Amino acid sequence: ACSVPQLRRYLSRACGYDRLSPFCERKMMRYGVYFCDCGTNAMLRKAGIRFETLDLGAYYASGTTTEDEYYLKIINLFSEFTTHVYVQGLPVIGDLFLKWCCEYTERCPWRFIFFEGTDSTWNFIENRDRCMYKLFTAPVELHRKLDTTRVYYSRLRQVGAASRMRWTQLMDLHFPPGRPGQNLLHSSEPIQTKFVGDWEAQLEQLSERPELLLLLVSPPGAGKTHLVETVIMARAEHNGRYTQRIDCSNDELVELSLTYILSRKFPRESKALLVADEYHMLDVAAKEELLRWCTERQHWLQVILIANRSDENDQKLLAAARRQYACEEAVHLLNCRLRIQKVLEVYRLEVPSNRFELYMTLFFRASRSLFGDDSISLRNLLPVHRLLASSDGSYLKPAMTALLVSKLPRIGIYCAKQFVEHLDNVYRQWGAQIDALRYVPQATSPLHLLVLVALLDTRGVLCSYREFVARLENAHKVHPALRLACWVAYVCRSVGKELPPLECLGQLELIDQVGFPCVVSESGAMALDSCLSFFKAGDYTDLPWMAEAIVHGHAMNWAQVKECWHHRFISDPGAFSHLLSVCPDPETVLAALTPKNLCLLINASDLTLTYTVLEHYTPAEGAAEVEESPYFCAAWFAIRNAERIGKEFSDSWKEKVTTKATMLEVLKWASDFAFHLLDVGDDPDGRQEFVQSLLVLETNALSGMARVDRATAESVVGLWSNIFAPLLVVGPPTGIPYDMAYQVALSQHPPKPAWPAFLRVLCNLAHGYAEPGEVDALYDHPFFIGYLAHEQDSFYVPPEVLVTILNMESGQLSKRWQIRILGSPYITLDERLNTLKCKKNLVEGLKACESREAIRVKGAMAASLVEMWDLLNTQRRAL
Repeated sequence: ACSVPQLRRYLSRACGYDRLSPFCERKMMRYGVYFCDCGTNAMLRKAGIRFETLDLGAYYASGTTTEDEYYLKIINLFSEFTTHVYVQGLPVIGDLFLKWCCEYTERCPWRFIFFEGTDSTWNFIENRDRCMYKLFTAPVELHRKLDTTRVYYSRLRQVGAASRMRWTQLMDLHFPPGRPGQNLLHSSEPIQTKFVGDWEAQLEQLSERPELLLLLVSPPGAGKTHLVETVIMARAEHNGRYTQRIDCSNDELVELSLTYILSRKFPRESKALLVADEYHMLDVAAKEELLRWCTERQHWLQVILIANRSDENDQKLLAAARRQYACEEAVHLLNCRLRIQKVLEVYRLEVPSNRFELYMTLFFRASRSLFGDDSISLRNLLPVHRLLASSDGSYLKPAMTALLVSKLPRIGIYCAKQFVEHLDNVYRQWGAQIDALRYVPQATSPLHLLVLVALLDTRGVLCSYREFVARLENAHKVHPALRLACWVAYVCRSVGKELPPLECLGQLELIDQVGFPCVVSESGAMALDSCLSFFKAGDYTDLPWMAEAIVHGHAMNWAQVKECWHHRFISDPGAFSHLLSVCPDPETVLAALTPKNLCLLINASDLTLTYTVLEHYTPAEGAAEVEESPYFCAAWFAIRNAERIGKEFSDSWKEKVTTKATMLEVLKWASDFAFHLLDVGDDPDGRQEFVQSLLVLETNALSGMARVDRATAESVVGLWSNIFAPLLVVGPPTGIPYDMAYQVALSQHPPKPAWPAFLRVLCNLAHGYAEPGEVDALYDHPFFIGYLAHEQDSFYVPPEVLVTILNMESGQLSKRWQIRILGSPYITLDERLNTLKCKKNLVEGLKACESREAIRVKGAMAASLVEMWDLLNTQRRAL
């Protein structure tokens, strides 16, 4: 820019700059991307600007053209004489595509891209901050443009009219004290935000570690990249480390793979620091690829990943990397937030006097508390600062309203204007005294109350409304007005202020959405048992599209999703797992699938989906008796794929599996319904022994119990009846107890071919089938000695087996068997025996007894056997 004002004016007039400037300005002096209304191309022609028009409507409608191709079509239209490209027919735009366009115009400062009629409302804030909107009329209120559906909250419909209950009673009804997951609302000690304010010091301290994998996360505009580049990388270079920064959303990734770029930037192994900016823009596969590459070089490479948001997948990837690092403390996740004091420091640089500094402090404090950390950043403040510095305050409210809408267009114009109006009233009425008040001033409207409560967090340590709702279990199952009331109660209790009347919140006419609800008006009287809600309509079989929509803040009509999924089979477990990881309510997603579909996805997926199902899916009553039971399918999948650590298997799965069902129920379900025992036939990892040990453990537990109900006993016995039959081992030290083995033998006939030979014979005997040779072969088996575990060297034959043995044809029972039976005081001969056959089968044993005392059997036949011995003994003496 020319430094001489008069010369600048002459040059501007000569070049017609005043006529061209509306179409040639740069956002933040860097970016040249415009969003404009229809007809702006006529204005460009009138201004004499040469431009090329690109109509992408047909390509978008066909769905066959990728955004990579869109981007290439746009940049190929620029030439030596073409400075503007005018894009039509694109109703929405992807974030990565928009970022590429912004960065292209940054690299080429005399090139501009105009998007006609394209709605960027749902794009990420960091990309919207790079664009110009002065030629774009604010879109019609969201509730007129998007599809809505009415959501009913069943809890209130069940208890009756909510109008008869106080709001505090309604909160306790939905979020009762003492219930897990509700500590955020009822904790005696204030629960603070998970975001770190003083993160700069922690980052500098962590960067001193020789091995480091750090994921640095905060909303955009917190100064993460600036600090890393100016401080961390500079210090690393000073200490002899080779440093490189990559942009994970760069258009270079269109043509080159990530690992190729990394290998080119780090050609040799030496102390180095990698800074991967825009990490959140990578898909799951690319993130896995990046972390795998970094983990393999952990001994010489420090890694700092910078992201504007993270999800459950990122935490799982870090957990996996932590297990592979030599030092687990080298892997960190640092969630940070921008301190308001830092924003004010920038403000003071632009506005030397302290005019409006208190107002700015109150504005940022209230907007962050109500709308989340996305509402404040170090970006886009320069125009506001300059306006405040040069004005008398008359443009204060319009400027702050425009700033708020540019950051958070989804809250709506009405909410933004009322927020700024109420904040201005508080500023003018109380000023700096607002922080010293011991009570919450009386509110004139619902939004006024919310602004007053939002200002209570003077230290910036409490959860914003958005974070509060994300952390409060089942918050999505209540009316948004009740959610707001819960947040008001949380803030007031945390700062020690008396809870103000909450009934005025019932005047809000709301449309529910992700984050802060859209306020339509404050003059309604909404019933708390239902509410309109925004939702995104589309192809619900396109799981990547659904995940992307949810990441951008869209809600889904899960009733429609469920209906679609019940008719269209979902077959991509990876895409489904990703959808679960980004959805704030995985339970609803899982419930939308048919049980059969979910079971098949579990068996085709990895443990990520399995553990999500175990955590968020609640089995229905009787689910253990049904083959298509997702919870038990996931539990069995977790067991047979348990992680092996050295020679042992990890038990990290056990707590997840037994949270909603017992181990016995899981194993019994697997015995009845599992498709196969293990994934690998030759079982190189010894997993059969691992599963066998679990089965034996459950069986042994039943054996040691004094009283066992019939259903439990049948379940334990049934464990060994199907796919687990080959794993059955009888007797100590590794097998099941003899008494339980006998219960298994009694449970069915014919015996399972996979059972041990002894148990098959025992099963036949217990059901009345006897082969004399097999019976004689069992004479020395420890089963008959160890069956009565409480007696040492006790010989015992179970009644059913005894009946079969003694009812064999005469002469088929060996003499040694007869002596053993007659000499055991634990055997009872009762009326179930055929007296004649019994005596015939024991006659050789009676002859071998030297005295009457040798006959120790009990029961009704004992006396007759003694008499028979006397008769035989008399005959023997006579001879």
